[in-house]
Amino acid sequence: MSCISTQTTTAGAARVPQRRAPETLPSVPATTYRTVSVDGLKMFYREAGDPKARAVLLLHGFPTSSHMYRELIPALADRYHVVAPDLPGFGFSEAPNRKTFKYTFDHLAEVMERFTEVLGLRRYTLLDGFGKLRFTEFCHRYDCRALRAITDGPFQNEYTLVAEDVRAHAFGNDAD
Repeated sequence: MSCISTQTTTAGAARVPQRRAPETLPSVPATTYRTVSVDGLKMFYREAGDPKARAVLLLHGFPTSSHMYRELIPALADRYHVVAPDLPGFGFSEAPNRKTFKYTFDHLAEVMERFTEVLGLRRYTLLDGFGKLRFTEFCHRYDCRALRAITDGPFQNEYTLVAEDVRAHAFGNDAD
């Protein structure tokens, strides 16, 4: 969209371009890309929103990465502190050797617990892509305040619906 308009003078002379103010567009919260060491393991994560706001942790499923949430993150970041890590062996996180690292759901849950501790996430809403059984296990084990949103399969046009669902249910009426 151009910010230049043209006008014709009353005598029909040459057109003189005039600048006009650009239209006001809604701001989109910036997503930052970071890495952090979790017990010596380099973990990549995407982060957006105010770190003082309520946190939303987005865990991807198999065989994806935090990239699957690239459009959901800005939809939530205007009201939440959104964190979307790549699990070990996925995306841009380190992929340790299978001989020395257990790629089990239990161990991945332990790594994610440590990840949240390293980032200082005390309470958070959890959206996962692994499925109900693993989600429930994770939440019972680590006593997180959580909400499950179904993220399996393509949901190109459902980001807004998921974001609204999170906003409607996240933390209930809790103050922190």
